[in-house]
Amino acid sequence: MRALVFFLCTLAFGHNAFASIDDNARRWTAFGKKVEAVISQNNSNDDDVYFAVAKKGKNGNIEYFIRKTTDVADNELHVFSVFAKNEGEATKVMKESLDFVDDLSVKRLLDKINGLKRGLKTGFKAVVAAEEGFSGMTKATKALLDEMPVATANKFWDEVYSSTLWREHLKNAENQVDLVNAWKHASDAFADGSKFIADIPTLDKISKLASEGSSFRTKLGNNWQEALDDILKNASDLKCSSCGNSGRIGRSSMDQYLDDVDHFIKNFDVGSGGKGEVFYNWMRNTTNPTSGQLDELHQTIRDFAKRGLKESDVVDIGKQFPIGTKKYDLQQIGGKFTEYKNKDFVTNPLTASSSDVDQFINGYLKNVDNLDKLEWKVGLEKLTNKGWTDANALSNMKSQWKNVLSSKADDMFKGVSEGGLGIDKMKQLFGNDILNPAIFRARLNNSSFLDNALRFIKVE
Repeated sequence: MRALVFFLCTLAFGHNAFASIDDNARRWTAFGKKVEAVISQNNSNDDDVYFAVAKKGKNGNIEYFIRKTTDVADNELHVFSVFAKNEGEATKVMKESLDFVDDLSVKRLLDKINGLKRGLKTGFKAVVAAEEGFSGMTKATKALLDEMPVATANKFWDEVYSSTLWREHLKNAENQVDLVNAWKHASDAFADGSKFIADIPTLDKISKLASEGSSFRTKLGNNWQEALDDILKNASDLKCSSCGNSGRIGRSSMDQYLDDVDHFIKNFDVGSGGKGEVFYNWMRNTTNPTSGQLDELHQTIRDFAKRGLKESDVVDIGKQFPIGTKKYDLQQIGGKFTEYKNKDFVTNPLTASSSDVDQFINGYLKNVDNLDKLEWKVGLEKLTNKGWTDANALSNMKSQWKNVLSSKADDMFKGVSEGGLGIDKMKQLFGNDILNPAIFRARLNNSSFLDNALRFIKVE
């Protein structure tokens, strides 16, 4: 019998084989062909090449086998190579050669293979060795990825883990498992290639909402996962903090929005009949809100979060005024009303928006006895997007209201039975010397009077 044992510093190879785990079968095939090419230079008898491989048996002992170069399994370690006439001859040579093998080193490398089994299975492209490829990744995180389907784990690599910035963020995360689960929620909710799937600020906020014991989960109970997915899907047109400002004008960035959602759900009753029910349904898109309603939602819950408003501070949201048939956006305890307008008043001025003017006069003005009990808040971004500036937006908005009030003065002074506010209400709101439409129009041209009369306007 003639056979040759071919040792290739195989223990070192066993360690470094994971440099290209992308396709284990292809790796072994390529390596086998390389070995065959090297051996064939010294093989005048046209012997076949075989691999002697090791794997752990059921009892934990190391077992050795002869394999064809393309038949090595993911959980097997190539120890040395043999070329011989046939498999039987190669097996005999292998057994005779095992005295030269360090079983302890083989066991250590097999342990690494088992530790990287998920990496081998899913094709992590950067895994060089257990210590390097998963540097900074906790055992719990590895276990979570191990449980994922192959396609999902591959997607995790392609979308986030291949990024050095993202790996560093994961390494330093307070809770890695929550962050990986956040990616999974984003991956399920958004289309492939979505800017949010790898957006660290977005994933941090999702992680906060989805973490065990969070107020979001506690408030929504068993329904929290479905609710979170709905909220994410319905916000796919928002801006992304880490990737520029492309997104719906007048709405928050995704991470800011999720912060505001968290505040709202934590502090308001979003159940059936609750004060927060309508907005919660809009968030989830369960009642098919219009684009304009979603713009208003963003503006409103942003303001709620900034002011720290909670259920106990609010009489109600989006209800009918005590007087008349119009609706208000917010009434706080103490009687103060707020109207939210997230609209483009640059190309569509108030003079062309009769419904907004009618709501203001026959809703808000009829139901307050002092202009300090009224706020009319306009979203700034839609104004600046159309050419106004931070510096002139408020004065431009006041100028529009001046024109509206001047044009509506006659109607406002009509008696209540005629659909107006009446002289007594006009005096109550704008001053005892405002006795008729002519005086009112004249006073609107006085800058001090105008600023005081329009103090309810806020541009934010």
